[in-house]
Amino acid sequence: MTVTDIEPALDPSGGSPGAGAAGPLWRRLATGALVLALCGVLCAAGFGVALALAAGSEDAGVARARDTVRLDAENAAAVLNTLSPDTAEEGIDRWEEVATGPLLAELTRSRAAFVETIQQARRSTEARPLDSAVATLDLAGGTATVLVSTDILTTPPDGEPVTNRQRLEIVMTLTDEGWKASGVRVIGLNP
Repeated sequence: MTVTDIEPALDPSGGSPGAGAAGPLWRRLATGALVLALCGVLCAAGFGVALALAAGSEDAGVARARDTVRLDAENAAAVLNTLSPDTAEEGIDRWEEVATGPLLAELTRSRAAFVETIQQARRSTEARPLDSAVATLDLAGGTATVLVSTDILTTPPDGEPVTNRQRLEIVMTLTDEGWKASGVRVIGLNP
């Protein structure tokens, strides 16, 4: 018998002769590596989507806060520039409702003088905000600066009403009751 007379042993799994168990093991390892790679890609994609959504929701939260503080500043500008000699006490009450911090302290301290001045002047004013923009917003610190352009209609006791345009810089502070004005500064006045 010669070497060529011996039949080669067949792989029980149906593989090629002489391959033994190495062939299927290699395929199993390759398949496993492919599955792991796909899992890694899917996990990375999932985390990427989650991160993008989280970043988007943070941007949306900042945008909502910006809109809220802007509208609250417009309201404060309207309230703080609207008064009537007939309802001076109630007007000051409304002023105090939209104020906090140093502004509220000043309104409280000078309340009697404000009421007297309003009643003696006998002029009423009505403010209407036209436009506003948030100049600064610090959500962590709970502060913002808002620029507000306002038309103020002043009606004297005798004579015709006059409208003046006023530009204000309002410092807003976040309180438990929402955003309130803690400082107001006139930065421009146009007759």
